[in-house]
Amino acid sequence: MTARVRILHSSSTRGAAAEIKKNKSSSARAATYIQPDARFLSRSAAVCRSVISQIDATLTTKQREDVEAVEKVMRSWCDTSKGKDKTMCYYMGVGDAEQGTSGGVKRDISSSLTRGINAKRLCA
Repeated sequence: MTARVRILHSSSTRGAAAEIKKNKSSSARAATYIQPDARFLSRSAAVCRSVISQIDATLTTKQREDVEAVEKVMRSWCDTSKGKDKTMCYYMGVGDAEQGTSGGVKRDISSSLTRGINAKRLCA
């Protein structure tokens, strides 16, 4: 007999939802595999693409030259966002005083935007 358990934000799945299939035996339970939940991954990738595309669209040529200028634009965009976009900002590392951040990858994203890498490639 097997049971499926959904977990969120496990270190082994890098923040994605996953299903863990566990074997029920008389001695112990052992995880047999981890399979990412495709529906969650496609929704989160869509939010990621949307947020980074909108930030990318607001950048000027002058701002693209400096990583810190890009981070300021990210911060100002995230300060006005709500809902899933705000959650995406939290995971990117562009939180606010109330919410904080999850550590994030703000510098990686801002440096990628200065090099011209688009949202489709960043959120793959």
